[in-house]
Amino acid sequence: MSFICFALSTDLQTSSGRAVAYGQIGVNGDCFLVSAQYQTKPTGGSGDVFAAAMGKNIAGFGYPWTALGYVRGSYDLDYYQSQLDRVTADAQGAVVAWAFVAVGEFCDMNGREGFQNNTSDFIIKYFTAPLGAPYTQTCGVNNNDQGETSYYSSVVSNLNIFNTTCKIFPKDTQRSRYIRKYDFKCDVTLDYTLLWETNTVAINNCPDNQRKVGIMLNLVGSAFDVDVSIDTNFNRRSGNVVDADSVSFGGGKLLFAWDNYVKTYPNAGLVGTSGTAARVTYGYLNAGNSSATYQGATVVHQVIFAFSDSKATGRNVFYWDPAIKVNAGPATFAPLFGTILTILSIVFLF
Repeated sequence: MSFICFALSTDLQTSSGRAVAYGQIGVNGDCFLVSAQYQTKPTGGSGDVFAAAMGKNIAGFGYPWTALGYVRGSYDLDYYQSQLDRVTADAQGAVVAWAFVAVGEFCDMNGREGFQNNTSDFIIKYFTAPLGAPYTQTCGVNNNDQGETSYYSSVVSNLNIFNTTCKIFPKDTQRSRYIRKYDFKCDVTLDYTLLWETNTVAINNCPDNQRKVGIMLNLVGSAFDVDVSIDTNFNRRSGNVVDADSVSFGGGKLLFAWDNYVKTYPNAGLVGTSGTAARVTYGYLNAGNSSATYQGATVVHQVIFAFSDSKATGRNVFYWDPAIKVNAGPATFAPLFGTILTILSIVFLF
């Protein structure tokens, strides 16, 4: 059974402003968040539509995913309230920003921070995303998100081992970081306390100070987006930098950005009390991989984001902040009509 629920931000009762709607639709309860600029009435969108979506089961494979789209032009918010699953179908520069594929443990052997494929680094154990099932998903509005209103979706795995919460704000918001109304900011929490390998054969004499954790993601661009900018010199900045690096789409109009650090904690019960910063390192697993498709689009990269805190530190909970961003501005996007990209038909094949 499908259901859709809507909410408008409370300060949008004037003749111009921004209206935000959220909903859940489909048998999987996938969440959609739509933000539209209006100029004459709350139901009339004129200027832009910014759309974000999350789900927990891509085409039956069980991979949690996060997507974003942006339309620049004049649109009726009523239309999108009745057909939220088509938001990215009309979104110029629509992109499946990332899909959670696996988490795992590796031995960092080669003297370079992070996991590098085809080196002396080796995988000790990994869990594919479907093994985190059953996932639960919620979406809604938080009227007091540190004094602001936010609209969010959360996907949580079995036993709360993997938790992704993403949100949008109806306006530019100053928090511990600056969050624009065109940002889909995500918080990823991974609790690895019960997942460390105990089999000595798999560990293969890897010392605890070299046993580390990583998350594998797929980053995907839209079918018409041939302008993908990949900086080949990632990991160059010092630690603790917000949105330190990014993969850009459409000549930089859309970004998948990430902090180059995580906060780590001894266990889930102590999150928020004794965290420390640990480096995040970006490394290709399959650069330019074409085994995953999204209505004809191909994976830009399969990536392992590796966390520098080892098992020896005793810190098992990793809290990370990636984000999807629209670099919006005057004439940033020319409308590209006829592009048919339906979120629920995303197909990943491995």
